[in-house]
Amino acid sequence: MSTDFSYDVRELLTRVADGDEAAFQSLFERYRSPFFGVCMKLSGTREVAEEVVQETFIRIWEKRQHLRNLEKAQAYLYRIFRNVLFEYFRHMAAERKAMGAILDYYETGADEGVKEKLRLEARLALLQESLRHLTPQQANVFRLIRLEGLSRNEAAGRLGISPHTVRNLLAEATRVLRAKNGHLEMAILFFLSMAES
Repeated sequence: MSTDFSYDVRELLTRVADGDEAAFQSLFERYRSPFFGVCMKLSGTREVAEEVVQETFIRIWEKRQHLRNLEKAQAYLYRIFRNVLFEYFRHMAAERKAMGAILDYYETGADEGVKEKLRLEARLALLQESLRHLTPQQANVFRLIRLEGLSRNEAAGRLGISPHTVRNLLAEATRVLRAKNGHLEMAILFFLSMAES
């Protein structure tokens, strides 16, 4: 089943590469919701999620000549999405650093909820940057389980691998992230649970 889905995506991308706007619209309809859902969980705002999704599809259209004969078509789309998302968080981290006076105000005058959200957003930006150190398969497993909330079995089914392999990839991804950022993976999980409530 995952093979048919993969073939269908490759065929759709080939049509997009030919400039077929109807195929592009189909691609948008297929991937908008998953991309939007991840952005909502991470950013907590509809506006940011819409902006990131829109920019993702602009990039896909701009890079359409590269869409032919992709062996891992879906992974390519998620890589573009991930890059746009990382750029957003890097931009946010730089903006927060440049606006040190405002952050100082929040640290001294804001209530605990605002301060905690700012700290978690900063940690989230660092973690997003750290995801670049994962292999594509580790990143896919981490995204499906930690960000989209799938079970190991659901992630295994979607990726066409065994639940045991999913467990090993998740453990290795967690090890890499902890090595890069200490306790930040726990902070992101806490942030995601807050965003859902």
